[in-house]
Amino acid sequence: MRDQPSYHRSSLAIVVAVAVVVTGRITIDPAVGQGAQSLPGIIIAPSPGPGPGAGGAPFPFPPGAAVQPAPAPLAAPPPAAAPKPKPKPVRKAAPKSKPKAVTADADGAATGPGSTRIRLLVNGEPITAYEIDQRARLMALGAGGDIQSKAQARMKELATSQAVNARWKQIVADTVKANQGKTREQIMAILQDKQKTFSMGLQKQAVDGARASVIPKMRENARKELIEEIVKLQDARRASAAPDEGMVDDLVKDLAQRNKMSSPEFTRHFAGMGVDIMTLKARFRAQLAFTAAVRKQYGHLTQPSQRELDKALVNFSGGEDQVEVELQRIVVSVPAKLDQRAMAQRLSQAEQLQRQFTNCKMTAGLAAKMQGARYEALGSRGTSSFAEPTRSMLANAQENSMLPPTITSTGIELYAVCGRRVIKAAEVKRSELASGVRQETFERLARSHLRRLMDNAIIENR
Repeated sequence: MRDQPSYHRSSLAIVVAVAVVVTGRITIDPAVGQGAQSLPGIIIAPSPGPGPGAGGAPFPFPPGAAVQPAPAPLAAPPPAAAPKPKPKPVRKAAPKSKPKAVTADADGAATGPGSTRIRLLVNGEPITAYEIDQRARLMALGAGGDIQSKAQARMKELATSQAVNARWKQIVADTVKANQGKTREQIMAILQDKQKTFSMGLQKQAVDGARASVIPKMRENARKELIEEIVKLQDARRASAAPDEGMVDDLVKDLAQRNKMSSPEFTRHFAGMGVDIMTLKARFRAQLAFTAAVRKQYGHLTQPSQRELDKALVNFSGGEDQVEVELQRIVVSVPAKLDQRAMAQRLSQAEQLQRQFTNCKMTAGLAAKMQGARYEALGSRGTSSFAEPTRSMLANAQENSMLPPTITSTGIELYAVCGRRVIKAAEVKRSELASGVRQETFERLARSHLRRLMDNAIIENR
Protein backbone atom coordinates (compact mmCIF):
# COMPACT_ATOMS: atom_id res chain seq x y z
CA MET A 1 0.00 0.00 0.00
CA ARG A 2 1.49 3.30 -0.97
CA ASP A 3 -1.00 5.81 0.37
CA GLN A 4 1.67 8.07 1.78
CA PRO A 5 4.24 9.70 -0.50
CA SER A 6 7.50 7.80 -0.47
CA TYR A 7 9.60 10.35 -2.25
CA HIS A 8 11.87 10.84 0.75
CA ARG A 9 13.40 7.46 0.06
CA SER A 10 14.83 8.55 -3.29
CA SER A 11 17.66 10.93 -2.57
CA LEU A 12 19.13 13.15 -5.25
CA ALA A 13 22.67 14.31 -4.34
CA ILE A 14 25.52 15.95 -6.19
CA VAL A 15 28.50 13.64 -6.42
CA VAL A 16 32.07 14.83 -6.75
CA ALA A 17 34.44 13.54 -9.42
CA VAL A 18 35.85 10.12 -8.64
CA ALA A 19 38.87 10.03 -10.91
CA VAL A 20 42.21 11.70 -10.33
CA VAL A 21 45.24 12.03 -12.57
CA VAL A 22 48.27 10.06 -11.48
CA THR A 23 51.13 10.04 -13.97
CA GLY A 24 48.79 9.97 -16.94
CA ARG A 25 46.52 7.20 -15.62
CA ILE A 26 43.02 7.25 -14.10
CA THR A 27 42.70 5.83 -10.60
CA ILE A 28 39.71 5.42 -8.32
CA ASP A 29 39.62 7.58 -5.20
CA PRO A 30 38.45 5.17 -2.43
CA ALA A 31 37.15 8.05 -0.31
CA VAL A 32 34.47 8.88 -2.86
CA GLY A 33 31.19 7.12 -3.49
CA GLN A 34 30.97 5.37 -0.11
CA GLY A 35 27.45 6.68 0.66
CA ALA A 36 24.59 4.39 -0.28
CA GLN A 37 22.70 7.19 -2.01
CA SER A 38 25.48 9.01 -3.81
CA LEU A 39 25.79 7.61 -7.30
CA PRO A 40 22.12 6.92 -8.19
CA GLY A 41 21.23 10.57 -7.70
CA ILE A 42 24.16 12.02 -9.60
CA ILE A 43 23.38 15.38 -11.13
CA ILE A 44 25.05 16.04 -14.47
CA ALA A 45 25.02 19.61 -15.70
CA PRO A 46 23.16 19.71 -19.01
CA SER A 47 25.16 20.69 -22.06
CA PRO A 48 24.16 23.95 -23.77
CA GLY A 49 21.16 23.55 -26.01
CA PRO A 50 21.21 24.22 -29.73
CA GLY A 51 21.30 27.78 -30.95
CA PRO A 52 18.49 29.51 -32.82
CA GLY A 53 19.49 28.17 -36.21
CA ALA A 54 19.06 24.69 -37.58
CA GLY A 55 21.35 22.15 -35.98
CA GLY A 56 22.47 24.62 -33.35
CA ALA A 57 24.11 27.02 -35.81
CA PRO A 58 23.32 30.70 -35.26
CA PHE A 59 21.30 32.67 -37.78
CA PRO A 60 23.60 34.15 -40.44
CA PHE A 61 21.74 37.45 -40.30
CA PRO A 62 19.98 39.44 -37.58
CA PRO A 63 16.36 38.43 -37.00
CA GLY A 64 14.07 40.26 -39.38
CA ALA A 65 16.82 41.17 -41.86
CA ALA A 66 15.89 40.23 -45.41
CA VAL A 67 18.76 39.50 -47.81
CA GLN A 68 17.96 39.56 -51.51
CA PRO A 69 20.28 38.54 -54.36
CA ALA A 70 21.77 41.34 -56.44
CA PRO A 71 19.78 41.99 -59.66
CA ALA A 72 21.26 40.46 -62.78
CA PRO A 73 22.65 42.91 -65.41
CA LEU A 74 20.27 43.85 -68.21
CA ALA A 75 20.83 42.08 -71.52
CA ALA A 76 19.46 42.45 -75.05
CA PRO A 77 16.31 40.43 -75.61
CA PRO A 78 16.86 37.18 -77.53
CA PRO A 79 15.41 36.76 -81.01
CA ALA A 80 11.85 35.53 -81.18
CA ALA A 81 11.50 31.77 -81.42
CA ALA A 82 8.68 29.38 -81.81
CA PRO A 83 7.00 28.73 -78.52
CA LYS A 84 7.87 25.42 -76.97
CA PRO A 85 5.20 23.26 -75.41
CA LYS A 86 4.97 23.80 -71.67
CA PRO A 87 6.20 20.84 -69.65
CA LYS A 88 3.71 19.24 -67.34
CA PRO A 89 4.17 20.46 -63.77
CA VAL A 90 5.85 17.99 -61.51
CA ARG A 91 4.10 17.70 -58.20
CA LYS A 92 6.58 17.50 -55.36
CA ALA A 93 5.90 15.14 -52.55
CA ALA A 94 5.12 16.78 -49.24
CA PRO A 95 8.07 16.67 -46.88
CA LYS A 96 7.78 13.96 -44.31
CA SER A 97 7.60 15.08 -40.72
CA LYS A 98 10.42 13.88 -38.53
CA PRO A 99 9.11 11.03 -36.35
CA LYS A 100 9.47 11.29 -32.61
CA ALA A 101 12.00 9.06 -30.93
CA VAL A 102 10.48 5.68 -30.18
CA THR A 103 12.26 2.92 -28.27
CA ALA A 104 11.12 -0.60 -27.49
CA ASP A 105 10.55 -2.40 -24.20
CA ALA A 106 11.47 -5.99 -23.33
CA ASP A 107 8.39 -7.25 -25.19
CA GLY A 108 9.21 -5.30 -28.34
CA ALA A 109 6.54 -2.65 -27.75
CA ALA A 110 7.33 0.97 -28.55
CA THR A 111 8.00 3.06 -25.45
CA GLY A 112 9.25 6.45 -26.67
CA PRO A 113 7.36 9.76 -26.29
CA GLY A 114 5.73 9.24 -29.67
CA SER A 115 4.36 5.83 -28.69
CA THR A 116 0.65 5.42 -28.00
CA ARG A 117 0.71 1.63 -27.99
CA ILE A 118 -1.84 0.46 -25.40
CA ARG A 119 -0.57 -2.40 -23.27
CA LEU A 120 -3.34 -2.61 -20.65
CA LEU A 121 -6.97 -1.64 -20.13
CA VAL A 122 -8.12 -1.14 -16.52
CA ASN A 123 -11.91 -0.91 -16.34
CA GLY A 124 -11.73 0.48 -19.87
CA GLU A 125 -8.99 3.03 -19.20
CA PRO A 126 -5.71 2.56 -21.11
CA ILE A 127 -2.13 2.27 -19.93
CA THR A 128 0.40 2.81 -22.71
CA ALA A 129 3.83 1.28 -23.17
CA TYR A 130 5.33 4.74 -22.72
CA GLU A 131 3.65 5.16 -19.32
CA ILE A 132 4.99 1.78 -18.18
CA ASP A 133 8.48 2.67 -19.35
CA GLN A 134 8.37 6.07 -17.62
CA ARG A 135 7.14 4.57 -14.35
CA ALA A 136 9.86 1.90 -14.48
CA ARG A 137 12.45 4.63 -14.93
CA LEU A 138 11.00 6.55 -11.98
CA MET A 139 11.17 3.43 -9.82
CA ALA A 140 14.76 2.88 -10.91
CA LEU A 141 15.67 6.26 -9.42
CA GLY A 142 14.72 4.88 -6.02
CA ALA A 143 16.64 1.62 -6.38
CA GLY A 144 19.62 3.14 -4.62
CA GLY A 145 21.50 0.11 -3.28
CA ASP A 146 21.39 -1.99 -6.44
CA ILE A 147 22.30 0.91 -8.72
CA GLN A 148 25.00 2.08 -6.31
CA SER A 149 26.85 -1.22 -6.38
CA LYS A 150 26.47 -1.66 -10.15
CA ALA A 151 27.64 1.92 -10.83
CA GLN A 152 30.66 1.57 -8.57
CA ALA A 153 31.65 -1.70 -10.24
CA ARG A 154 31.24 -0.15 -13.69
CA MET A 155 33.22 2.92 -12.64
CA LYS A 156 36.13 0.73 -11.54
CA GLU A 157 36.04 -1.05 -14.89
CA LEU A 158 36.09 2.23 -16.78
CA ALA A 159 38.83 3.77 -14.65
CA THR A 160 41.13 0.76 -15.16
CA SER A 161 40.27 0.31 -18.84
CA GLN A 162 43.19 0.61 -21.23
CA ALA A 163 40.97 2.35 -23.78
CA VAL A 164 39.82 4.95 -21.22
CA ASN A 165 43.37 5.61 -20.04
CA ALA A 166 44.61 5.81 -23.62
CA ARG A 167 41.88 8.37 -24.36
CA TRP A 168 42.91 10.42 -21.32
CA LYS A 169 46.58 10.29 -22.27
CA GLN A 170 45.65 11.55 -25.72
CA ILE A 171 43.69 14.43 -24.15
CA VAL A 172 46.73 15.31 -22.02
CA ALA A 173 49.06 15.19 -25.04
CA ASP A 174 46.72 17.27 -27.22
CA THR A 175 46.26 19.83 -24.44
CA VAL A 176 50.00 20.24 -23.89
CA LYS A 177 50.60 20.54 -27.64
CA ALA A 178 47.82 23.12 -28.06
CA ASN A 179 49.15 25.29 -25.22
CA GLN A 180 52.83 25.52 -26.10
CA GLY A 181 54.40 28.64 -24.62
CA LYS A 182 52.19 28.68 -21.49
CA THR A 183 53.61 28.09 -18.04
CA ARG A 184 53.44 24.74 -16.31
CA GLU A 185 50.89 26.14 -13.82
CA GLN A 186 48.63 27.37 -16.63
CA ILE A 187 48.72 24.01 -18.41
CA MET A 188 48.02 22.14 -15.15
CA ALA A 189 44.99 24.37 -14.51
CA ILE A 190 43.64 23.58 -17.98
CA LEU A 191 44.23 19.86 -17.42
CA GLN A 192 42.40 19.97 -14.10
CA ASP A 193 39.32 21.40 -15.84
CA LYS A 194 39.52 18.74 -18.53
CA GLN A 195 40.00 16.05 -15.87
CA LYS A 196 36.83 17.14 -14.11
CA THR A 197 34.83 17.05 -17.34
CA PHE A 198 36.31 13.67 -18.27
CA SER A 199 35.58 12.19 -14.83
CA MET A 200 32.00 13.47 -14.84
CA GLY A 201 31.51 11.87 -18.24
CA LEU A 202 32.70 8.52 -16.87
CA GLN A 203 30.39 8.92 -13.87
CA LYS A 204 27.39 9.58 -16.05
CA GLN A 205 28.22 6.61 -18.26
CA ALA A 206 28.52 4.32 -15.21
CA VAL A 207 25.32 5.53 -13.53
CA ASP A 208 23.24 5.56 -16.72
CA GLY A 209 24.36 2.02 -17.48
CA ALA A 210 23.58 0.83 -13.96
CA ARG A 211 20.15 2.45 -14.00
CA ALA A 212 19.31 1.05 -17.43
CA SER A 213 20.21 -2.46 -16.24
CA VAL A 214 17.53 -2.43 -13.52
CA ILE A 215 14.72 -0.88 -15.60
CA PRO A 216 13.62 -4.21 -17.21
CA LYS A 217 13.12 -5.68 -13.72
CA MET A 218 11.02 -2.68 -12.76
CA ARG A 219 8.50 -3.03 -15.59
CA GLU A 220 6.28 -5.57 -13.83
CA ASN A 221 6.21 -3.45 -10.67
CA ALA A 222 5.45 -0.42 -12.84
CA ARG A 223 2.49 -2.24 -14.39
CA LYS A 224 1.09 -3.14 -10.97
CA GLU A 225 1.51 0.38 -9.63
CA LEU A 226 -0.15 1.99 -12.66
CA ILE A 227 -3.09 -0.45 -12.44
CA GLU A 228 -3.56 0.45 -8.76
CA GLU A 229 -3.37 4.15 -9.52
CA ILE A 230 -6.08 4.00 -12.19
CA VAL A 231 -8.31 2.04 -9.80
CA LYS A 232 -7.64 4.63 -7.06
CA LEU A 233 -8.42 7.56 -9.35
CA GLN A 234 -11.61 5.91 -10.57
CA ASP A 235 -12.73 5.42 -6.97
CA ALA A 236 -11.87 9.04 -6.16
CA ARG A 237 -14.03 10.24 -9.06
CA ARG A 238 -16.95 8.13 -7.82
CA ALA A 239 -16.53 9.64 -4.35
CA SER A 240 -16.21 13.18 -5.81
CA ALA A 241 -12.80 13.47 -4.15
CA ALA A 242 -10.73 15.38 -6.69
CA PRO A 243 -6.97 15.50 -6.08
CA ASP A 244 -5.55 18.80 -4.89
CA GLU A 245 -3.38 19.97 -7.81
CA GLY A 246 -1.87 22.68 -5.63
CA MET A 247 -0.68 20.05 -3.18
CA VAL A 248 0.80 18.01 -6.04
CA ASP A 249 2.83 21.03 -7.13
CA ASP A 250 3.83 21.70 -3.51
CA LEU A 251 5.18 18.16 -3.13
CA VAL A 252 7.33 18.56 -6.24
CA LYS A 253 8.48 21.99 -5.05
CA ASP A 254 9.39 20.54 -1.67
CA LEU A 255 11.44 17.81 -3.34
CA ALA A 256 13.23 20.41 -5.43
CA GLN A 257 14.03 22.51 -2.36
CA ARG A 258 15.36 19.48 -0.52
CA ASN A 259 17.80 19.04 -3.38
CA LYS A 260 18.60 22.77 -3.48
CA MET A 261 16.99 23.31 -6.87
CA SER A 262 14.19 25.43 -8.24
CA SER A 263 11.16 23.65 -9.71
CA PRO A 264 12.30 24.25 -13.33
CA GLU A 265 15.80 23.00 -12.48
CA PHE A 266 14.31 19.91 -10.83
CA THR A 267 12.18 19.27 -13.91
CA ARG A 268 15.24 19.50 -16.17
CA HIS A 269 17.20 17.24 -13.81
CA PHE A 270 14.50 14.57 -14.05
CA ALA A 271 14.39 14.92 -17.83
CA GLY A 272 18.17 14.45 -17.92
CA MET A 273 17.66 11.07 -16.24
CA GLY A 274 15.00 10.08 -18.78
CA VAL A 275 11.92 10.74 -16.60
CA ASP A 276 9.17 13.24 -17.40
CA ILE A 277 8.21 15.19 -14.26
CA MET A 278 4.55 14.45 -15.07
CA THR A 279 5.25 10.81 -14.18
CA LEU A 280 6.13 11.84 -10.62
CA LYS A 281 3.12 14.16 -10.45
CA ALA A 282 0.85 11.33 -11.59
CA ARG A 283 2.02 9.19 -8.68
CA PHE A 284 1.42 11.99 -6.16
CA ARG A 285 -1.96 12.78 -7.71
CA ALA A 286 -3.21 9.21 -7.30
CA GLN A 287 -1.98 8.99 -3.70
CA LEU A 288 -3.65 12.25 -2.68
CA ALA A 289 -6.91 11.46 -4.48
CA PHE A 290 -7.22 8.01 -2.91
CA THR A 291 -6.42 9.33 0.57
CA ALA A 292 -9.16 11.95 0.17
CA ALA A 293 -11.62 9.31 -1.12
CA VAL A 294 -10.98 6.91 1.78
CA ARG A 295 -11.24 9.72 4.32
CA LYS A 296 -14.53 10.84 2.78
CA GLN A 297 -16.01 7.33 2.79
CA TYR A 298 -14.62 5.95 6.05
CA GLY A 299 -13.52 8.96 8.10
CA HIS A 300 -16.35 8.44 10.60
CA LEU A 301 -14.98 4.97 11.39
CA THR A 302 -11.49 6.10 12.37
CA GLN A 303 -12.41 7.83 15.64
CA PRO A 304 -11.46 5.56 18.58
CA SER A 305 -13.92 5.00 21.42
CA GLN A 306 -13.16 6.12 24.95
CA ARG A 307 -13.24 2.45 26.00
CA GLU A 308 -10.41 1.66 23.54
CA LEU A 309 -8.33 4.53 24.89
CA ASP A 310 -8.99 3.57 28.51
CA LYS A 311 -7.87 0.04 27.72
CA ALA A 312 -4.70 1.34 26.05
CA LEU A 313 -3.93 3.52 29.09
CA VAL A 314 -4.14 0.65 31.60
CA ASN A 315 -0.38 0.08 31.55
CA PHE A 316 0.51 3.78 31.41
CA SER A 317 2.75 4.45 34.40
CA GLY A 318 2.47 8.25 34.37
CA GLY A 319 4.71 11.02 33.18
CA GLU A 320 5.26 14.74 33.52
CA ASP A 321 2.20 16.95 33.68
CA GLN A 322 2.12 19.94 31.35
CA VAL A 323 1.21 23.46 32.45
CA GLU A 324 -0.42 25.97 30.12
CA VAL A 325 -0.76 29.63 31.12
CA GLU A 326 -2.83 32.46 29.64
CA LEU A 327 -0.33 35.25 29.05
CA GLN A 328 -0.10 38.95 28.36
CA ARG A 329 3.18 40.75 27.80
CA ILE A 330 4.56 44.28 27.95
CA VAL A 331 7.75 44.88 25.97
CA VAL A 332 9.70 48.00 26.96
CA SER A 333 12.07 49.16 24.22
CA VAL A 334 15.61 50.28 25.03
CA PRO A 335 17.71 52.94 23.23
CA ALA A 336 19.95 51.86 20.35
CA LYS A 337 22.95 53.49 22.04
CA LEU A 338 22.57 52.05 25.50
CA ASP A 339 24.61 53.04 28.51
CA GLN A 340 24.41 51.87 32.10
CA ARG A 341 22.46 54.90 33.27
CA ALA A 342 19.83 54.62 30.52
CA MET A 343 19.35 50.87 31.16
CA ALA A 344 18.93 51.46 34.89
CA GLN A 345 16.31 54.11 34.17
CA ARG A 346 14.27 51.82 31.88
CA LEU A 347 14.45 48.95 34.38
CA SER A 348 13.22 51.27 37.10
CA GLN A 349 10.25 52.29 34.93
CA ALA A 350 9.46 48.62 34.18
CA GLU A 351 9.56 47.74 37.88
CA GLN A 352 7.16 50.61 38.56
CA LEU A 353 4.71 49.07 36.04
CA GLN A 354 4.98 45.74 37.85
CA ARG A 355 4.17 47.35 41.21
CA GLN A 356 1.11 49.08 39.75
CA PHE A 357 -0.23 45.82 38.26
CA THR A 358 -3.18 44.24 40.11
CA ASN A 359 -5.03 42.25 37.41
CA CYS A 360 -4.92 41.43 33.70
CA LYS A 361 -7.66 43.94 32.81
CA MET A 362 -5.20 46.80 33.31
CA THR A 363 -2.18 45.44 31.42
CA ALA A 364 -2.92 47.27 28.16
CA GLY A 365 -3.52 50.52 30.05
CA LEU A 366 -0.22 50.25 31.90
CA ALA A 367 1.68 49.79 28.61
CA ALA A 368 -0.03 52.88 27.17
CA LYS A 369 1.25 55.02 30.07
CA MET A 370 4.92 54.35 29.28
CA GLN A 371 6.62 55.76 26.20
CA GLY A 372 8.25 53.06 24.06
CA ALA A 373 6.23 50.21 25.62
CA ARG A 374 3.84 47.90 23.72
CA TYR A 375 1.16 45.45 24.84
CA GLU A 376 0.73 41.90 23.47
CA ALA A 377 -1.94 39.29 24.22
CA LEU A 378 -0.12 35.96 23.78
CA GLY A 379 -3.00 33.60 24.56
CA SER A 380 -2.46 30.14 26.01
CA ARG A 381 1.15 28.93 26.00
CA GLY A 382 2.90 25.88 27.44
CA THR A 383 5.55 26.78 29.99
CA SER A 384 7.97 24.32 28.37
CA SER A 385 8.28 26.66 25.37
CA PHE A 386 10.05 29.31 27.48
CA ALA A 387 13.69 29.41 28.52
CA GLU A 388 14.81 29.49 32.11
CA PRO A 389 14.34 31.29 34.46
CA THR A 390 11.08 32.47 32.83
CA ARG A 391 9.83 28.86 32.53
CA SER A 392 10.05 28.16 36.27
CA MET A 393 8.59 31.54 37.22
CA LEU A 394 5.58 31.03 34.89
CA ALA A 395 5.00 27.50 36.22
CA ASN A 396 4.85 28.77 39.83
CA ALA A 397 3.10 32.13 39.28
CA GLN A 398 -0.41 32.76 40.57
CA GLU A 399 -3.24 34.02 38.37
CA ASN A 400 -3.45 37.82 37.93
CA SER A 401 0.20 38.30 38.76
CA MET A 402 3.08 39.88 36.85
CA LEU A 403 6.61 38.51 36.75
CA PRO A 404 9.60 40.76 37.47
CA PRO A 405 11.08 42.45 34.36
CA THR A 406 13.47 40.34 32.27
CA ILE A 407 16.08 41.70 29.85
CA THR A 408 15.98 39.96 26.44
CA SER A 409 17.21 40.65 22.93
CA THR A 410 13.94 42.48 22.13
CA GLY A 411 14.03 44.76 25.19
CA ILE A 412 12.67 44.50 28.74
CA GLU A 413 9.75 42.06 29.05
CA LEU A 414 7.05 41.80 31.71
CA TYR A 415 4.75 38.75 31.63
CA ALA A 416 1.28 38.84 33.18
CA VAL A 417 -0.22 35.46 34.11
CA CYS A 418 -3.98 35.67 33.59
CA GLY A 419 -4.91 32.00 33.95
CA ARG A 420 -3.38 28.55 34.21
CA ARG A 421 -4.33 25.00 33.40
CA VAL A 422 -2.57 21.78 34.32
CA ILE A 423 -2.81 19.08 31.67
CA LYS A 424 -2.26 15.69 33.26
CA ALA A 425 0.24 13.39 31.65
CA ALA A 426 -2.53 10.84 31.15
CA GLU A 427 -4.49 13.35 29.03
CA VAL A 428 -1.43 14.07 26.91
CA LYS A 429 -0.90 10.34 26.44
CA ARG A 430 -4.58 9.86 25.61
CA SER A 431 -4.33 12.47 22.86
CA GLU A 432 -1.24 10.79 21.40
CA LEU A 433 -2.91 7.38 21.50
CA ALA A 434 -6.07 8.70 19.83
CA SER A 435 -4.00 10.13 16.96
CA GLY A 436 -2.13 6.84 16.52
CA VAL A 437 -5.33 4.78 16.57
CA ARG A 438 -6.95 7.04 13.97
CA GLN A 439 -3.96 6.67 11.64
CA GLU A 440 -3.74 2.90 12.09
CA THR A 441 -7.49 2.47 11.50
CA PHE A 442 -7.36 4.68 8.43
CA GLU A 443 -4.52 2.67 6.89
CA ARG A 444 -6.30 -0.61 7.60
CA LEU A 445 -9.52 0.63 5.98
CA ALA A 446 -7.59 1.96 2.98
CA ARG A 447 -5.84 -1.39 2.41
CA SER A 448 -9.10 -3.30 2.71
CA HIS A 449 -10.90 -0.89 0.37
CA LEU A 450 -8.13 -1.15 -2.24
CA ARG A 451 -8.24 -4.95 -2.13
CA ARG A 452 -11.96 -4.89 -2.91
CA LEU A 453 -11.44 -2.46 -5.76
CA MET A 454 -8.66 -4.58 -7.24
CA ASP A 455 -10.72 -7.79 -6.92
CA ASN A 456 -13.53 -6.18 -8.92
CA ALA A 457 -11.31 -4.50 -11.53
CA ILE A 458 -11.41 -5.76 -15.13
CA ILE A 459 -7.86 -5.82 -16.49
CA GLU A 460 -7.16 -6.61 -20.15
CA ASN A 461 -3.67 -7.22 -21.56
CA ARG A 462 -3.07 -6.00 -25.09
